[in-house]
Amino acid sequence: IAELTLTLFLMGSVSVSDHSVTCEGSQSNLQCGQVIVVSWANYGRRDTTTCPDGPLHLLSPCADSPFICIHRCNWQNSCTVKAPSSVDPCRGTYEYLEVFFTCQGKLLKQ
Repeated sequence: IAELTLTLFLMGSVSVSDHSVTCEGSQSNLQCGQVIVVSWANYGRRDTTTCPDGPLHLLSPCADSPFICIHRCNWQNSCTVKAPSSVDPCRGTYEYLEVFFTCQGKLLKQ
């Protein structure tokens, strides 16, 4: 009796969601095993509990940083995002950059 061994390879798409918050005056490094795809980003303030170190007068998006973040990070393995204090689109408010992204790639299972 001969024994037959069958090895099955499955190729599929893998996606892992992640979230990053960068307080004003700081920077963060987004990293993925495969590629980053930004699904949503906001520079401004959506609540009073995230990055509560400064004045919290305004709750709104305030700048084009999300578009810069998407352009800089999409399809990269890693990227650095900054929330510089020198850029102050929400005058009188301590802002933060919030980024939701997925790490997408191919999974090879044996």
